[in-house]
Amino acid sequence: MSKYHSKSFYAGVPQHKPFVSWKDVLATLIAWLCFIFGIVAVFSQSVAVYLGQINQLIIIGFLLTIMGLCSRRELELLAIAYEIYAGRSTLQDLDALLRNDFMARNISNRSRAAIVFYPLLALALSASYKSFSNGTSTETLKSISGLFGLTASPGNQRIGSGISLLVEVYLPFWTDPDANRTYGFNMFVASNTTTAILDAPLPNYLDNLTPGLAIGDSLLISAIVNATVSEMIEFPDSDRNDPNFWNTTWTAYGQDIETDYGPPNPLSDPPLFSDDLLEDAYSGMLAGSGDWGIYSNPNNTMVFLSMWNTTLNETFQSTAQTFRLSRRQCYGTWNITSSGVYLAEATLLETHEEALQSQDQALIADNELGITPTFHATLFEYDYRFRETWNEPTPTSSITSPQYRYNISTTSALVASMIWARQVSLWEPSRNNASHSASNNQYTIDPINVVTRREAITLRRETGLVVVLAICPFLTIAALILKTFLYSVPLGEGFGVISMLAGMKECNLDVFAGASLSGQLSRELTVRFHVHQDRDGRGRVCIKLDEKDGKSEKLRKNIVYG
Repeated sequence: MSKYHSKSFYAGVPQHKPFVSWKDVLATLIAWLCFIFGIVAVFSQSVAVYLGQINQLIIIGFLLTIMGLCSRRELELLAIAYEIYAGRSTLQDLDALLRNDFMARNISNRSRAAIVFYPLLALALSASYKSFSNGTSTETLKSISGLFGLTASPGNQRIGSGISLLVEVYLPFWTDPDANRTYGFNMFVASNTTTAILDAPLPNYLDNLTPGLAIGDSLLISAIVNATVSEMIEFPDSDRNDPNFWNTTWTAYGQDIETDYGPPNPLSDPPLFSDDLLEDAYSGMLAGSGDWGIYSNPNNTMVFLSMWNTTLNETFQSTAQTFRLSRRQCYGTWNITSSGVYLAEATLLETHEEALQSQDQALIADNELGITPTFHATLFEYDYRFRETWNEPTPTSSITSPQYRYNISTTSALVASMIWARQVSLWEPSRNNASHSASNNQYTIDPINVVTRREAITLRRETGLVVVLAICPFLTIAALILKTFLYSVPLGEGFGVISMLAGMKECNLDVFAGASLSGQLSRELTVRFHVHQDRDGRGRVCIKLDEKDGKSEKLRKNIVYG
């Protein structure tokens, strides 16, 4: 035997065709594992918060690439198997499918569509998963003791006598008033008549929470805290029109009805507006006084506001609004970011009557705040009555479509802001004289009563994203199942240039003359696979070129083919 026919000369490895190869199993397993990892990376909120949106996008993109490789392998083998099974395959079709060349010449539209499908699918998936960005995920963290109290927003402690604080807390509401909504650092407008300004996290507590907080991420801190609450109540006509009621009220507030609220004296009581539109408009308020002069009233549980026009025969009494003040419990949630903090949600937990029984009211009922002299001018600044008269539209309305009144009362929030601003200006914990009551102006809440959550910007957890992640795994397993129906097609897992050359040993290869560099043929060459069985029980797969009729033959099970 010559060396050209010795066993060591032949390099081919015969095999029988498995029903399902280990490569099929591995590709399917990898595709579904990637799908599971993708679901966990997006739909497990703790994992999503840990990763963040940028890392999620990187991971999902990587997993889609891996799944795409797995499904592409199975779909390519399925397309080739079907070409051979259909009996219309040409050498150019098989060559183009192996090289993924959709621009190849002399190939069928079916093969070209199969080749184009792979990159289009990859592009569609790559674009689709990015469209699910800008969602949020939340993870509950281990809480630490929370320090809360009477405080303004970070950086605004120890400012003045309360005027600046009133503007800070009230102005966001005044420019866009609404009910059942939070505003700024700690205001909650519960209804048209009730407003709460909550005790909030103290600055040093916030400083312990914000380090390491990424841009776009936030902490949500929830706890039951105390709040200064103003509630506008109905003023019965029996009291409004009763001189005895007013005499008692003037005395309680240290006012003289004739001197302070009788017929106006143009010299001592100038009107709010002195133009021709409104010459006799006045404002007034009754609230607890300060500790100056001969009179001191530390009780701020009831406040009266009034704006009246004497030319309309109005008086303080006829237009007065009444508000009752109390300290009540509220449940608040603050959203803390690297750039700021605001009250995200709030709920009142007590009525006024319940709070009087359960809460210490000293900060309101026994606190010389001096509300009237400090804030009387704000009734003009945040005018709730005469804007239309002097043609001053509300801040949010336009010149072409002016609006002079809001659909919600603004006075309850104004009264709450007055009381709170003076409380903070006097008793904020960092003030040198803030010793009114340690249990009132600051307090520590145990970790068990503080809920701390971290919220991060992540991919949105939507069904559409599940579909995007599931496409490749489903295509992989679908192609595998369809391949089992084409088991008899003489196509192995390693089908390629080597297997085709091995099967063409009986062909006249002169037909390829001139194509060694270009790789192109001037006409279609049909391909037929013939299966032979030798006397030793082994089989052979032979490829015939340019056969015009017939289909490829079928393999038989458990036969080793070479």
